[in-house]
Amino acid sequence: MDVAWTRILARLARAATYILRFNLPWTLWRLLPSSLRLSCYRRLQRCGHREPFSSITQLPFNLVLKEKREDPRIEVDNTRFVSTHTSIPVPQILDVILLSTAETEKGGVILMSKIEGESLWEWVIPRIRHAPEAAALIAQLEACMESNDLEPIMGIAAELEKMPRPTVDMSDDDLLVKDLRRAMNELRDLPPPSRAVSGLAGRPLLIGRAGEKYFAGPFADQDEFKEALFRKVSNIFRYRLPRLRRLAEPVFAKTHRICFTHADLHHDNILIKDGRLAAIIDWEHAGWYPEYWELTTMEALMVRTYSMNAFWDQVHPFGLGAYRDELKLEWVLSRSTGLMGVVGEDGDDYECPR
Repeated sequence: MDVAWTRILARLARAATYILRFNLPWTLWRLLPSSLRLSCYRRLQRCGHREPFSSITQLPFNLVLKEKREDPRIEVDNTRFVSTHTSIPVPQILDVILLSTAETEKGGVILMSKIEGESLWEWVIPRIRHAPEAAALIAQLEACMESNDLEPIMGIAAELEKMPRPTVDMSDDDLLVKDLRRAMNELRDLPPPSRAVSGLAGRPLLIGRAGEKYFAGPFADQDEFKEALFRKVSNIFRYRLPRLRRLAEPVFAKTHRICFTHADLHHDNILIKDGRLAAIIDWEHAGWYPEYWELTTMEALMVRTYSMNAFWDQVHPFGLGAYRDELKLEWVLSRSTGLMGVVGEDGDDYECPR
């Protein structure tokens, strides 16, 4: 019986590949009970591939199943919104199923089309150029790792920090740079529905920040949002508030545009194929934020990842030297908040590395 059922589900999945280009058959498929559809996806998972600690399973027939601990409709609605209102390539959402994981929290799964391509990080790696002395230290570091000789690692890493920063060879990237700038401009040109800082349709925002992931808002305006960030400062760092308020003065003095923002532009969320932007994925944190939030979240995701700093400094999708006051403020705020609250070796760490 199990063999027969597996064959039936495999045939259903195979048929799915022929109807990807048509919306109606998927609409009919979604009329079936969610338990039956989920059972089909779970069976296909047995034939799929999932990296350790990943929420993504690569299914047969160019399908992808994503497990969500939060309500999956947030990511689904954001992805569909971007697909409808911009030319930015995103995954095609085929199905979404809710699963109750707790009395107050709903998780679920998202079935979507697979997008071929390599991550931005994979694209950048072969284009990184190190100074000769830095390259020699990196070779030493890799040799220590391979031989499991961990004692010299900290010393080598400290020396490496003193070396000239790596560069990225951008000689063949004209089309990719244009794609990324166009994608950012399209998002930022979307007219906000109001002055609110919120998710779509006035929902709360799912914020990933300072080592935490939490829902917040909606906020009536950007001033309320900015004040909410101050309220997140950990009690042990409340003494920093006078300094933080001084840093905030030039930021609060500005009225920023409200822009639709991805808010999680990690290099693994940008896919490249044949030197062009293949897709931007993982839209769960997206929403209407002050215009600087895209930059400050990107910088937080690549702290001391110097090759990515070099790449984005050449792309500069927000303009050269954009939002420096905002970046300084958010750096110190996040270093005073939640799991990221830290004290430097010589006292409180207020210095933004960028």
